[in-house]
Amino acid sequence: MRFEATSKPLSQILKLGQHTIPRYQRPYSWNELNVTEFYNDLRTSNHGHFLGSMVVSVSVGSNREIVDGQQRLTTTLILLSVLRDEYNKLDAPGKVCGIQTYIEDLDDDGNKRYRITNKDNGAQQRLFENVLVPEQDRIYPNGQAPDSKEVKAQNKFKELITQSIKGSEDPLEELDQIRDAVLRAEAVYIEADSRQDAFSIFETLNDRGQSLTTVDLVKNTLFSNLPEEPANQEEALWENVMKLVEDSKYTKLDPQQFLYYHWNSIAQSSQPSNDPIEEKRITRSLQSMLETADSARKESLSRSILTDMLTSAKIFHALNNTLGSNGSSHDWKVIADELDQHGKWTRQRYDAITRQLYGILVTEATQPYMLLLSLLRKYFENDWFKTKVLLEFLENVRNYQFRWSISQRSSTSTHRKIYRRAATAVSLARNIDDIRNARLEFEKGSRKAVTDKQFSTGLEKLSYSSNKSKYLFRIRYILEEIARSNVNCSLDFSTQQSIEHIEPQGSKSELSRRNAWVFKLGNLMLLPGKVNNELRNDDFESKSQVLSEYILDNDKVLQRAVETGQWNNKLARERQEELIGLACEIWSA
Repeated sequence: MRFEATSKPLSQILKLGQHTIPRYQRPYSWNELNVTEFYNDLRTSNHGHFLGSMVVSVSVGSNREIVDGQQRLTTTLILLSVLRDEYNKLDAPGKVCGIQTYIEDLDDDGNKRYRITNKDNGAQQRLFENVLVPEQDRIYPNGQAPDSKEVKAQNKFKELITQSIKGSEDPLEELDQIRDAVLRAEAVYIEADSRQDAFSIFETLNDRGQSLTTVDLVKNTLFSNLPEEPANQEEALWENVMKLVEDSKYTKLDPQQFLYYHWNSIAQSSQPSNDPIEEKRITRSLQSMLETADSARKESLSRSILTDMLTSAKIFHALNNTLGSNGSSHDWKVIADELDQHGKWTRQRYDAITRQLYGILVTEATQPYMLLLSLLRKYFENDWFKTKVLLEFLENVRNYQFRWSISQRSSTSTHRKIYRRAATAVSLARNIDDIRNARLEFEKGSRKAVTDKQFSTGLEKLSYSSNKSKYLFRIRYILEEIARSNVNCSLDFSTQQSIEHIEPQGSKSELSRRNAWVFKLGNLMLLPGKVNNELRNDDFESKSQVLSEYILDNDKVLQRAVETGQWNNKLARERQEELIGLACEIWSA
């Protein structure tokens, strides 16, 4: 390992050459508290504020790729740009020019360039056009500065500097003191000859205090085995993975959790594995995979791992949108256009696939993700993986997970092992028989994990009110699936149906034991939204005629109630038992 570590003031660091922020780095994230603490540290330090360590990889020429320290370097440049603008307001052109030399310089052809550049075009625009450019030259399309972290940091520095010079007899001298405090702030500046060495140093420096995340360590391991090219496509690929995951809000998984499920969707050996790889072991698992390969193989393997991650991220994002859209198949058309090389897309197929996926996702369980990622990657990659077989597998997963979640059973090691083994078996599959065998093994392992009695007890506990909507989507899904099992159903499932309380909620409290039945499954049915809105809080007798148009053939209790014009607690309980029986048939063990 070759590197040089020296203590340098910021004034020297900025003039070493242009520093590049690669795409794989996290976006600028300092908040107002971070900015305020940084500013106060600068102001109160008598011997120069210590910025910590900065790690760079020195590539061709004077360009330096920042491996560690981009947040601090970006923040100091934002502060210098605010000081420059304040000098300009006080009509001090010499000081404006002096500080500008730390913000930008000239390249070998005499062209102006900023001391820092960002390969992420969005981040480049946010910093350069909205912050580093002189205040009088900023042009905003809508007349207002964007609501970005960089602009917020700039505004906070403006506020702090205004407070510092307010009432000062010599504002210029006050600004000089702030400027000098910034420029004399020191960092241990570590220059490594290669990206791989820079990552190794970075990890070593961060093995104490707040540990690096698994995502950071995996990123470092992969990129240390990739070449340092000016237009490195892998950086954009990593950035795309992170963006897809971070934009997936409905699934409520962060990049750390996504990485866990992605890594556990892949076989690490030639045999299916029972044991999930825990998050803290993922980096070591990756390193073990790479360490036996030569340099060329390491490079191709790292690219392949990144490509698989992107595929998983696209699938994960589509799963997120499936959940958020109440089961719309639209995003699978989009993803099929990107990933389906075998012309599998038809609306009918993907409506069926999405319906099964939604039944898994609506439980909000995370364990199935390792198997879903493995199944869907394999499905898109191989022409031999027929839709019929995928649907059979998804139905098994749906029945198992839905029964498990409704019975309110928490994740266990056995539960996780069932998914991990199935995921790695699918990952290793080379033909349709391998997939069928993986499905049969999954079915065998999951069979009778939840008894009908446990499932029924869970269904009995479900309740829904306008004030208590925790189980809204599960209940709607249950009622929809029961309705779909009915031959003569007049509901249009191309639009979302509303849940109607047969006995109106009115002012009844769901906390009252006497009223509890009003909010249970037996007193709930589906109606078109417009019809539901028009009924309002009508009593049963007055709205029974409207309800009769949407009662299912297999809803015998409610049919009798409409005929007699009577509805009560006893009938609702009887109907609930009827619905639970139908549910046990639909979600069979």
